[in-house]
Amino acid sequence: MYTLLFSPVASWSPLALSDVTPKALLALLALGAIWGASFLFIKVIVDETSALEVAEGRMFFGALAVGVVIAMRKCPFAVRPSSGSR
Repeated sequence: MYTLLFSPVASWSPLALSDVTPKALLALLALGAIWGASFLFIKVIVDETSALEVAEGRMFFGALAVGVVIAMRKCPFAVRPSSGSR
C-alpha cells in the first residue's frame, strides 16, 4: 500500500481577490487577450488564405517568439555539424 503525500483537493484553498497583485491580474488579462485574438485572427485569415499558409504563418511567428526569448535570455546558440552521412 502507498500513502498519498499530497492531496491537491485537501490542500487547495481559493485565493481572495485581494491576494492577487495588479501585475498578476494584468498578465492574466493580457494572456487572455492574446489567446482570444489568435482565434479571431485565424477565423479571419482562413477565408483569405489556404490552411497551409496559416500553418506556415503560425510556425513562423512561433519561431520568432522563441527566438526573442532566446535572445532576451542570452542563451548560447551553437550550430554543430552533424556527423552523419554526406
